[in-house]
Amino acid sequence: MLKDPSHRAERMLVFGPTLEDENLIVLLADWESVEAPLETVASPELQALTEHLFTLP
Repeated sequence: MLKDPSHRAERMLVFGPTLEDENLIVLLADWESVEAPLETVASPELQALTEHLFTLP
């Protein structure tokens, strides 16, 4: 659960700290269809970004 209720607005992408652990940031995405996130995950751009994020300290 997000710490600040204002983070739970009706947007396509929201993020914020959790109630249970302020150091844990949660990212929530709302998709137009079931297929949309599958297509996005399969894109070369996202794969490159994901690989880069896993290399960060």
